[in-house]
This record gives sequence, C-alpha cells and structure tokens, in this order.
Amino acid sequence: MAKFSKNVAIAQADPTIQVEVSVAAPLPLGLNRFQLVVIDQSGNASAPATIDVIVKDTDKPTAVIDMVNADGAIITPPEARDPELLRKLDAVAGRLLGSVR
Repeated sequence: MAKFSKNVAIAQADPTIQVEVSVAAPLPLGLNRFQLVVIDQSGNASAPATIDVIVKDTDKPTAVIDMVNADGAIITPPEARDPELLRKLDAVAGRLLGSVR
C-alpha cells in the first residue's frame, strides 16, 4: 500500500491505489483531496481526476465548570457541589470559568 503525505506525488506501476485508514492512522479532520494523474508508456499524462473526502468531528465537547476564588485558584467546598447554590452564584464569593476538556 502507498504511504500518503500531503502534496507528495506517489509513482507506482500498479494500476490500483488503495487508501487505508484506521483508528491509529486516521485521515485528518477537514478536507482531504486525492488527485490521480496517469502517465502512459509514452509519457503522456491524463487530466487529473480528483475526489474530496471530508472528515467531520461529530463528537460533542465536554464542558467543565470550575469555581475559582479571586486569585484564580479552584475551590471545591461542599457548597460548590450544591446545584441550588450554583444557580444562586451571586451569593457565593467567586466566579465560574468554563473550559473544554
């Protein structure tokens, strides 16, 4: 099987090219364009044939909220886990910071 690298031509005599992907070696997210140009024994090149493969990330991110004090240190008092108290955050000294993990 041919090893594909971005913008690097692959020359081979075999008329079949196979693209294999796996969990360990996936296609990168976004647009992946494959282009094939065939050259005959006389050196004549065909017009390029292209195919676009779009890999999308369909997994939702996980939002994590930490309560921090004025110095930015994470605080985890028992009250910080109380959903009712979190809804009334203005009664607690601190602020909520969101991040994606």
